[in-house]
Amino acid sequence: MSVPVVALGKGAFASHPPNLVLMPDDPATEAPWIARKAREAGAARMVVLAVPDAEAEAQAFAAAFTALGGEVLEVDAIPADGDARAVLLGIRERTDDEELLYALDEDLALFSPDPDLIIRMPPGFDAVFLAAPGKTVFLLAAQLAWAGIDTPIYGTSRWDDGHLLDDRGRYLARVRFAAAPVNAAPTPDLRRAIQLWRDAWHPEAVAALPSRATWLMFDAVRMLVEVLGARGLKGMEAVKAISTMPMFPGALGAFRFDESHRILRMPPLFTVRGGRIEPAG
Repeated sequence: MSVPVVALGKGAFASHPPNLVLMPDDPATEAPWIARKAREAGAARMVVLAVPDAEAEAQAFAAAFTALGGEVLEVDAIPADGDARAVLLGIRERTDDEELLYALDEDLALFSPDPDLIIRMPPGFDAVFLAAPGKTVFLLAAQLAWAGIDTPIYGTSRWDDGHLLDDRGRYLARVRFAAAPVNAAPTPDLRRAIQLWRDAWHPEAVAALPSRATWLMFDAVRMLVEVLGARGLKGMEAVKAISTMPMFPGALGAFRFDESHRILRMPPLFTVRGGRIEPAG
């Protein structure tokens, strides 16, 4: 069969026919893009922390970051109770520059009159990637500060669960994470789509917004209309056009497909300023 078929959802098929295009609603599809942005920002050594159900996202980030020439020092699990202080202290100890610490200890013994003076080393890595929901991120932000880890923190749209600003963004000034443009400053065509959606499904809920699944379907339909309609392509020509397009602007962020016709999402990055989520610039 040479008809393009788009599959939505969180899963991915182990093997699939060439006419099947996979558009999962999965933050792991954003991880390679976040890895690229971290490298472009100068990060060379990373630590990755993940909750149990985000292991695929953590591994996708680590693989992409390594492929881009970076080094992932550790991939660690975030405890189920959210208390990662022991984990963070262990990371600090294992990533310290031992030669520098030894030299400082010698200098301290020679020149400092205070034998109890503690040397606080800067983190031995450039940034942290947190594969976790926003509720866990805001809890970990304070623990990272407590452990003396003041590096940039990166994440995907998994952070966007409504809890990231539960403490008004304390300790989150250096975060960079993915979010859907429609949730921040939608373009005119997206505002029109929101109004059409409200008219059709939620006339009584003026403040309602479409779900991520709805926007995923919106992106898929608009892409197919462009390829099948505006370009007039059919069959495997349409499939090839879909899989080789350099970039398509979507409601959940621009995207393209890899050689297996799996989506790679390129969403804009946001940060936290003054207790508000704003474009990172």
